[in-house]
Amino acid sequence: MKWDDIGAHPIGNLSSPHECVNWDRLMEWVVPNSVDVFADGMLVHPAFGPLFIDGKPSEGFKDSLAKAGSGKVTGID
Repeated sequence: MKWDDIGAHPIGNLSSPHECVNWDRLMEWVVPNSVDVFADGMLVHPAFGPLFIDGKPSEGFKDSLAKAGSGKVTGID
């Protein structure tokens, strides 16, 4: 994953090497190692700062959506 210059969330890094996966084994690791991306401080964009505060979209998140071409963002609480 890597940060997009204008988007609010990390995007897939398509330049990473490809490798076939044993999905069952992967899921055995993923479930106990999962994180809550809405938790304060979990996603901090290098330009827009924390994306969620108290589990709600931050001003930085709204600003990133506007910069990405979504215009003024309203109604996101």
